[in-house]
Amino acid sequence: MNKYPNEWRAKVCTFVRQMAVAYPHRRIRDMDDIAFHFGKRWAYHWRDYILGLPPADLRVPF
Repeated sequence: MNKYPNEWRAKVCTFVRQMAVAYPHRRIRDMDDIAFHFGKRWAYHWRDYILGLPPADLRVPF
C-alpha cells in the first residue's frame, strides 16, 4: 500500500479546515462546499498549496 493517497486526503482535510476559517461567510463544511465555492477543478488549481502543507497526523480523527 502506498501512503500517498492517505496523506493527500489528510492534507485536503486540513485545506478544507483552513478555507472554512479563511472564508467563514462561505459556510464551508465539506468537500461539496469546496467544489461549490471554488469550482469543480479546485484540487487541480490548489494542488501545489495542498501538497506543500506539512504532513498531517493521520491518527487524529477528522
